[in-house]
Amino acid sequence: MFVTLPDLLRLLVVPCIAWTGYHDIQTRRIPNWIWLPLTVGGVVALLIDTSVVAGPVRTAFVLRCAVSLGVVAPIGWLCSRLGIVGGADAKAIGTLALVFPVYPTIYFRWGVLPIERASHGVFALTILTNTVLVGLVIPIVLAVYNGINGRIRPTMFVGRPYRIADVSSIYGQLLEDETGRILTGGLDLDALRMYLRWRETSLAALRAAPDTYRDPVNCSSASAGDQWGATAFLSEIEGTAYGTTPDQLRRGLEWLCTPTVESVWITPGIPFLAVVCLGLMIALTHGDVLSTVLGAFGLV
Repeated sequence: MFVTLPDLLRLLVVPCIAWTGYHDIQTRRIPNWIWLPLTVGGVVALLIDTSVVAGPVRTAFVLRCAVSLGVVAPIGWLCSRLGIVGGADAKAIGTLALVFPVYPTIYFRWGVLPIERASHGVFALTILTNTVLVGLVIPIVLAVYNGINGRIRPTMFVGRPYRIADVSSIYGQLLEDETGRILTGGLDLDALRMYLRWRETSLAALRAAPDTYRDPVNCSSASAGDQWGATAFLSEIEGTAYGTTPDQLRRGLEWLCTPTVESVWITPGIPFLAVVCLGLMIALTHGDVLSTVLGAFGLV
């Protein structure tokens, strides 16, 4: 294998991005310090590239860098502002826009990677489109999984059932309430974990004595009518508990504490950085998936 020094610096970033994807799966938390060395590596690679390219190649290089930093990076910021992705996800997109403004070239005896190069030449844009396409495949995978297990219903594309005993240890949102209706804004399970810590209890304890925990009298901070102490909880904690409202919390708790319910449908919280990492790996090997798809239909 042979790569130039700037591309070698860029490839050293890849295991760091893989680590963030793994860490996102495990904890949903990414330490801020990780972005600084990646940014420094990207800046150094960019400076080296800028010093060696010249003529028409330099013009194309500058234009691609401008698109990467002026279009791709702001997309991450905008998605974060709209609540589509988290802050760490936006930082990852911005970092990749800096580190990979143009396609790297990795030489092997048998050929060169990436194989499929988009005509726009902006590698960060390829990573982003690959990530989106991988994200679009996830509902299909869920539907196939549910279909194989005989779970044919509207929610089969966006979720799967989990045992009540496992709810406290997974990430995602409830898809149904106590009436069985599909929820568009179900209880976030991270908010549920925050609530359980606040009450110093467990979901199993709530299910064992729902009437006790539902009664505001048994929650020192709750006022009359504040079932489950939902309003008291949200008013005391710092932050918004992932946008959870008292009504969402109450409805979620009612459903989870229904004695006859042994499993609930949940839309799994797919860690975005893991999807980004997969999009990056595909980009470094195959290249631009969108160009391949469009080419197969004769559109490029």
